[in-house]
Amino acid sequence: MNTPIELNAFTTLTLGFIAMVVGEAFNRRAPVLRRMAIPAAVIGGACLAVMHLGLQAAWQVEFHLDTAVRDWALLYFFTSVGLNLQLDALRVGGRALLLLLAATLVYMCLQNSIGIGLATWMDKPPVFGIIGGTASLIGGHGTVVAWAPLFEERFGVTNALEMGTACATLGLLLASVTGSVVGKFLIQRHRLSTRSRITEGVLATVAANHCTLQTVSLLYHLLLVQALIGIGHLLHAALQTSQVQLPLFMTCMLAGLAYSFATALFFRKPSTHHSTRYTALTGEISLGLLLATSLMGMDLQAIYRNSGPLILILLLQALVASAYAILVIYRLLGRNYAAAMVSSGFSGISLGATPTAMANMGSLARQYGPSRKAFLIVPLVSACLIDVANAIFINLFVILH
Repeated sequence: MNTPIELNAFTTLTLGFIAMVVGEAFNRRAPVLRRMAIPAAVIGGACLAVMHLGLQAAWQVEFHLDTAVRDWALLYFFTSVGLNLQLDALRVGGRALLLLLAATLVYMCLQNSIGIGLATWMDKPPVFGIIGGTASLIGGHGTVVAWAPLFEERFGVTNALEMGTACATLGLLLASVTGSVVGKFLIQRHRLSTRSRITEGVLATVAANHCTLQTVSLLYHLLLVQALIGIGHLLHAALQTSQVQLPLFMTCMLAGLAYSFATALFFRKPSTHHSTRYTALTGEISLGLLLATSLMGMDLQAIYRNSGPLILILLLQALVASAYAILVIYRLLGRNYAAAMVSSGFSGISLGATPTAMANMGSLARQYGPSRKAFLIVPLVSACLIDVANAIFINLFVILH
């Protein structure tokens, strides 16, 4: 294998835009993909990953993307999530928020039990089940990177990082497919609908016939997002000094949330510079770049080499997550349109990450209409509360084993 070619931030950003355009083209020309409501960025990112695999196989050409693009897209997206959460909208979540949190905590126990059970059945150490459970699926790449050194040191798993990364990456793909399928199945099976046809939330599509974008207002909004990301960095540094560990994207989201709540307390309506249409545009583009750069950077050869018995664990996890979303989440949250949207988002949470969940719901919202409640409670549960619970679960596993 030749020395990998390091792509700079400009090239990585360009490829991210290309992946989004390719995904949109596939969605327009392939009715099957359009019916499945798989996010365009996922399709485009996967296509570029397959092309990268072809270059590796044919000419031993390997590329390394600049992860700074993905990291900045992550911060922009979660800051937009925070800005989009309005104080008065918390009353909309209410009981549903608590029910989703409780059901997700139960599912996390189930997910780890499935992973450990299968690992034991295949004569593998129980830690394999955690790697193929909440550490990589609900936790995602960040949790894998954080815990892999401990798994290697404590349990002697020499390739914990590679296996965890493979699970987290394949989990994103499975989450995109199963989340969209679950949502469409529930909506069509029960003939659900929403009155509003204008998509709300961070993933709203900005339609020219509904609003007019103004250059000055958009610039003010981008400056606001930049300032909030800066505050998020300061908060992250302050918490680290106090020995409190929170991911940087979470402190940025909290900064956006604090700004949104402050404007709601002191003004009757949010500032025009961070109104829904600008938040929607920022969130839509940053989410697309985040998903596209994450997926197109997959090393499919490494995933194939290191996945091994984890493939069986992932497939079973996907089946259980889909069944849980349909049989538990949908029924628990009221068997209505919002419940179907949350079920789609839950599939993204349980196998992928918050951006995947939001992308799943966004794809459905563009086809069937919005659900304010779904776009409120899913990011609150997945981005704020699950990480804390996951750290507790993994710590308990380490202590008990």
